[in-house]
Amino acid sequence: MAQPLTLQILERLIGFDTTSCNSNLALMEYVQNFLQKHGVSSQLVYDEDENKWAKEGLGEVLGGLVNLFGAATEAADTRSWLSLPRSIRIARLPVTGGMAAPTLEFIDDRGQVVFVEPLPEVQVGAGQKIFLNFRTFR
Repeated sequence: MAQPLTLQILERLIGFDTTSCNSNLALMEYVQNFLQKHGVSSQLVYDEDENKWAKEGLGEVLGGLVNLFGAATEAADTRSWLSLPRSIRIARLPVTGGMAAPTLEFIDDRGQVVFVEPLPEVQVGAGQKIFLNFRTFR
């Protein structure tokens, strides 16, 4: 079982809002102060574009730990997920070789056809697999 201090440190690290659209400066300062209390000196410096922070003086191992904590505590920016489709449907239609003219029939909850959408004709060779993509808002 984890020690109380370890759990306290992890709870503090996880508590930082490190969403990619926000600054992670508070996390970096916390790590810097923690390391300083344990005898490790470090310095926060701007990188070239002056919008990101970088850690210097920690060595590869400690720098890797900072990156690991950042990756483990980063929350996904889910704003664009609002436009994902409610459902995705896939159909497999076996056809014989030659020209195929598939159509999609949209049915209601009673099984009645409410709309028919013709898809482009495709040439299918014997034993060949063809994949068609179709997107609709119906």
